[in-house]
Amino acid sequence: CTVSKHRAERKGYADAMMLDWEGRIAECTGANIFFVKDGKIHTPIADCFLDGITRQTVIGLARKRGLEVIERRIMPDELTSFSECFITGSAAEVIPVVKIDSRPIGDGKVGPITLRLIAAFKQLVHGHAKIHEPNNLTTDLSNMGSMPFIIAIIVFCLDRTHGYAQPPAEQTDLKSEQDS
Repeated sequence: CTVSKHRAERKGYADAMMLDWEGRIAECTGANIFFVKDGKIHTPIADCFLDGITRQTVIGLARKRGLEVIERRIMPDELTSFSECFITGSAAEVIPVVKIDSRPIGDGKVGPITLRLIAAFKQLVHGHAKIHEPNNLTTDLSNMGSMPFIIAIIVFCLDRTHGYAQPPAEQTDLKSEQDS
């Protein structure tokens, strides 16, 4: 994980997405990962990585709000089918991801489910964040501090797949190449 994290940082990114030994999406180097498709939250099964307390908390917050959470095997070729993506971790809390592999996730903006969960987590942990659910989404995240809204994820799996990219000024980007 440390090598992947450093590789991502050298390319100007905040983190790297890790694949398990079978090439399935597992987690980021210091955070768990979630995707949204058709209003349902998808996250990898925590069988080969840490089932983090922030991950567990966000799953509980989502279910409390009537959102379905599906823990399953997720392959990298599914990334284009998701409308939202976010990562969770004790230090990171909840951070949206808007672009992976040179392609935007959904419309390339932070999605409504991600915003709801950021606000719910902030309210639970810090006691601040305004949100009116579910139809009139109004979010006041002014107290989020320096939390970045956009990160890049570089795909890296043992010696099989490495991601290389030059990040655009305002958006994240990723180009994957196969090792020789």
